[in-house]
Amino acid sequence: GALVPIQPRGTKRPLFCVHGGAGTILLFQPLARRLGPDQPLYGLQAVGLYGGEAPQRSVRAMAERYVREMRSVQPGGPYRVAGYCFGALVAYEMACQLKAADEWTELLISFNGPSPSYIARYRPLFDREGALRDEHGETVERARRRKPSLGSDLRHQLVGDGTVAERLSRTGAEAYRRARREAASRAQRARLELYLSLGRPLPDSLRENSNFQRIAKRAQDAYRPRPFPGGMLVVSGQGLYHSDDLGWSEHALGFVEAFLVPGRQPVPRRTMAEPWIGAVAERIGAALDALEPS
Repeated sequence: GALVPIQPRGTKRPLFCVHGGAGTILLFQPLARRLGPDQPLYGLQAVGLYGGEAPQRSVRAMAERYVREMRSVQPGGPYRVAGYCFGALVAYEMACQLKAADEWTELLISFNGPSPSYIARYRPLFDREGALRDEHGETVERARRRKPSLGSDLRHQLVGDGTVAERLSRTGAEAYRRARREAASRAQRARLELYLSLGRPLPDSLRENSNFQRIAKRAQDAYRPRPFPGGMLVVSGQGLYHSDDLGWSEHALGFVEAFLVPGRQPVPRRTMAEPWIGAVAERIGAALDALEPS
């Protein structure tokens, strides 16, 4: 199944957290520890990530499945749902589906998860997590400089060390290795497409994060959100994004609060790790406590 009890104990109403593009839920463990032993926290990981089932290919299908599994733990609302990065889209759709079923989501959280309008507006200017800096901490504009062509590589190596024959040999060997890598990547993508088109579980060789990120990217691009009448809490790393609310004010009709995690996080996912998770957990804990019956 998709539902994983990260921290199932406690008397409070549970928080359900949806995976990012890679499909895993390991990044929620520091948050669960920080929120303490009385706050249940469940992760929703990508179906098929560990075999047995075919991956789901749309945001709405993911949301339907996750709502069903969430309700096996908590049959009735109100609900508290969060999503990291791509998972924020799924969490938002879960809230929409729950509203259509006359159930209420009293807390909806985006962890570094850009909205569809943000993605459409800023796509050329951010990395795969929607941030201004890439996974190495460099600005996206700098990281996206065009890679040297084979011709420029050849010119560079011909003026390097060694004899002309040795330099030509090195250049040819590098071109051969590059061609083999590109061919292997194309072959893997073709195999992935075949398994997805047949609706079959992925073999071990295809169950890697990059392929689930491809599936998430396609689902993200196809998703057309409905308005949600409630509000959202948008958590993001300070200085990582073009707008503080990541565009969610254009979709959630209630109050959208943007919480900027203080300090320079080199990449979005570090917001969910120590030491930054301390500030995140403090704000999330306050939001959860405010909803508990007095």
